[in-house]
Amino acid sequence: MSYQETSRKLERLCGLRLSATAVWEHTVRWSRRSCSYKREGGGWSDEVNLSVDAAKVNTVEKGWRDIKLAVFEDATTKRRRCATEIGSSKQWGRKLRRVAGSLGIRKTTQMRIWADGAKWIWKLAEKSFPGARCVLDFYHAMENMGAYARNVFGEGTSEGAKWLQRMGHMLKTKGGEAVYQKLSEVKVRRKAHRKALKKLLKYFRPLLGYMDYPSYIREDLAIGSGVVESACKQIVTQRLKRGRRWLTDHALGMATMRGLFLSDEWDNFWKQQLQCA
Repeated sequence: MSYQETSRKLERLCGLRLSATAVWEHTVRWSRRSCSYKREGGGWSDEVNLSVDAAKVNTVEKGWRDIKLAVFEDATTKRRRCATEIGSSKQWGRKLRRVAGSLGIRKTTQMRIWADGAKWIWKLAEKSFPGARCVLDFYHAMENMGAYARNVFGEGTSEGAKWLQRMGHMLKTKGGEAVYQKLSEVKVRRKAHRKALKKLLKYFRPLLGYMDYPSYIREDLAIGSGVVESACKQIVTQRLKRGRRWLTDHALGMATMRGLFLSDEWDNFWKQQLQCA
């Protein structure tokens, strides 16, 4: 909600009178503190699921920038940790390793990582968590095949829908290698269609090792990165967009605070602040 609405609700519910400006000042103060919060970790198993994604935030200094998000989840206890960053991939990699270290994760070969097709994410994953099992978001792969189907068969055609359904079934039952081989054998005449097919094959080629969906399904693993996509909506879309422009530090602070709230760190954060006070 807005700072004005927060001010009114604080008075109505708590009898606490604060101006909208005061609410804003406190929000900025504590969100900055959250960025330096020392996470309490330990007790996590090495079997950790990590979902990584990015969303856009409109900043005062540099316009639209990526705000990177990650959700760590203990596969055994289902405990979660959120991490956010506005900066380079190198900075993001360091932050993810720090969070993993604070959780006591040592055997990265037992980690599983979900993400979309962005090359920088997979490079970061391989460097930061060597040996982790990487899974390409199934729906991102389908989105790219859907774009090809619209180009070839036309928007909203039953023929395109049937083709996409067949390819999706093949992707789930036979995996990325089989789909790539099938696409490689397609013969097209029109130049625009050849260009679309070439683009799709280029997308698939470097990601085939992350598309073993039959194995993931047999092991009852998720094939989509819905966890981090939900976090993107709750952390970024619902609060940091809606026509607003943010100072970069304020945007990162707000995202960090919302990440603490969505994970199991909210109470620990405030206990730590009270102890310091």
